[in-house]
Amino acid sequence: MKRGVKTDDLCAVLVCLYERMLGLYPRSVRDEFGSEMAWVFARGVEDAARKGWRRLLAHCIGELRDVPVALIEVWARQCEGKGLAVNTLCDGASTLQEYERIRWAPRLSQAVIVQMYAQDAQGIVDKGLIDRVGAALDARAESMLLVTRRQICCPRCGMVFGLGDVRRDEDVVCCPEQGCGWEATFQTCRNSWRRRHLFGGGILPLLEAYRSEYSQVGSPRAKLQLIDRLLHAFGRDPRTGEIRWPSVGHFIEGKSPKCVALMESLSLGQDSTPGLRETKQRWLDMLRLQREATLEAETRGGV
Repeated sequence: MKRGVKTDDLCAVLVCLYERMLGLYPRSVRDEFGSEMAWVFARGVEDAARKGWRRLLAHCIGELRDVPVALIEVWARQCEGKGLAVNTLCDGASTLQEYERIRWAPRLSQAVIVQMYAQDAQGIVDKGLIDRVGAALDARAESMLLVTRRQICCPRCGMVFGLGDVRRDEDVVCCPEQGCGWEATFQTCRNSWRRRHLFGGGILPLLEAYRSEYSQVGSPRAKLQLIDRLLHAFGRDPRTGEIRWPSVGHFIEGKSPKCVALMESLSLGQDSTPGLRETKQRWLDMLRLQREATLEAETRGGV
């Protein structure tokens, strides 16, 4: 009994420390996501504590390890949103240079996804939250379609145009809209989408279908069904058509294995939107087959 009390006290302290650490994030991020991030952390700590001290320690170490990277990404995006970029000079100094940047829709936070599914499991239809997630995924799908098709949206006039056969870093890309005048090197364009999980060659049909259908559905639960199907999708090899790994890492922040683990952990209730349980079960079955195939291939390779 005393051990349980001590564990509860420790969890409370860890959550308190995490909430203080959230003060390192920009104010806009804290105001919008702070409470959700704290809720997700508290839930993770409670789940880990039930499995023992080692699991709790491992969970906290994992969270602390990810914080510096998350802070760098968030503050970098904050600078981008203000039209600023950090350029490193030859002498190692840094300066902020103001210019028009190519922008792509970001991935969604894990906290928002957890909140949406948790409310739905309780029978709560949060129209605002579902619209917010659905619109964010629609914008994300649009960005992925553009990058995959080698297109960009001019940050000055908004015209969408293709990059054609431009390949060399020093080549200049110019907006074809008359009177616009925006231009950038191909290296700048390429760097804008690098390491942002925007190339979706294996899920193009899924992205196109989502954008087409989302614009036509009206009810919140119909939108949630579309969102759920996209998050539980699998990409395919563009050449062979073979089913590959889950595509959720394209849409939710974090490394792909963590995104997959998050989707596995999301609980569904009796009041969940119809169809979600069936979609998840099909996804879990496919995930199991993929893991078995991967393990078999690794075993053969090690023989």
